[in-house]
Amino acid sequence: MVDRRRPGCQLHDDVWLAGNALAAGARLHVVDAGFDSRAVRAFGTERPEASSFVATRRLRQQGVDPISQCAASFDSLAGRFRT
Repeated sequence: MVDRRRPGCQLHDDVWLAGNALAAGARLHVVDAGFDSRAVRAFGTERPEASSFVATRRLRQQGVDPISQCAASFDSLAGRFRT
């Protein structure tokens, strides 16, 4: 369960997971999956209305950035997320 005291983390559980993993001493690794998924799937109009992408876009239009909110609640993520 995502910590509800950290704003933005309920919507972006991947950021919450990274923050907790780093706080526990894990090292970040970037994994190249070996394929260009963005070339296969065009993002935009076909996104489901319930996706975190759409919800984040709506919140940003209201001046709220849930990714930055979540990342800012972890010392280990300070300055790591550019949104």
